[in-house]
Amino acid sequence: MKYYRLLFMILIFSGCTEFVDENIAQPEGKELVLIYGFISPEEDRIKVSVSETRSIFDENLDAYLGTEDGLIIKDAMVTIADENGTTIELIYDDTLKRYIISSSLFAIEPGNKYALRVTAKGKEFTASCTIPVEKVEEINTSLGFRIDEFGQRRENLRVQFDDISGSNNFYIVGAEYKPAGIPDAELGIAFFDLQRFATDVTGDGFPVISNGTVVNINNGLEITTKVAHTDELIYNTLKANFINSRRSDDGDPFFRPIIPPSNIIGEDGYGVFAGFRLTEKQEELSF
Repeated sequence: MKYYRLLFMILIFSGCTEFVDENIAQPEGKELVLIYGFISPEEDRIKVSVSETRSIFDENLDAYLGTEDGLIIKDAMVTIADENGTTIELIYDDTLKRYIISSSLFAIEPGNKYALRVTAKGKEFTASCTIPVEKVEEINTSLGFRIDEFGQRRENLRVQFDDISGSNNFYIVGAEYKPAGIPDAELGIAFFDLQRFATDVTGDGFPVISNGTVVNINNGLEITTKVAHTDELIYNTLKANFINSRRSDDGDPFFRPIIPPSNIIGEDGYGVFAGFRLTEKQEELSF
């Protein structure tokens, strides 16, 4: 099986997680049009990436952060329509390497259904999604220490929130931070490992807890914590990409990458068009 680059920066946590430029497995022998659009009422822009795959065994492959111009499709036509048939065209942005439109021009509403249509490489691709109705209402965070699996003492950010009752739910947790009182300090990224991916398997409506590693917390931190209530497709896609990247980095010769899901309809199309709700909390924390 050939391995292909997924050429997009994950759209949920810009600057808040490490989900970028992962190796994923695609159907054998196929060169595909990759389409990814994660949309939310909480985002100020609608963004869709359109690119094509290339085998990592090809020469001159340099898809750092998914920005290699040779793989991005810049002449596609990308439109989104709402339930009433109102349609808007997204415009390619050469800086972001995506097709975008301001949410002020086309509102994304909770519970509503949206249809994506992409024309690229002489083919047409479609997908649809429904935006989750509810989002996490409150995030509780605290700083402390924990002992990791190697017996090492780690500085810990504990994130807790209540599961949304009445349905099966999927969450992705992230946080960025900097030392308190230093405006120009560089942002750090809390590392949650697989605890960034959370579900309500412990019980409907029960508290959900994720623990992430932070550093330099002696003087307190200014932290922005984010919890996304996502479509299952987004959850499975990001989790597969994360696991693929970590295990391939380990050099395990027996590892078989997980193939992420797709809801893109059209010949040789692959990707996900899905919705999420986002909750953010900004605060200063110390012991």
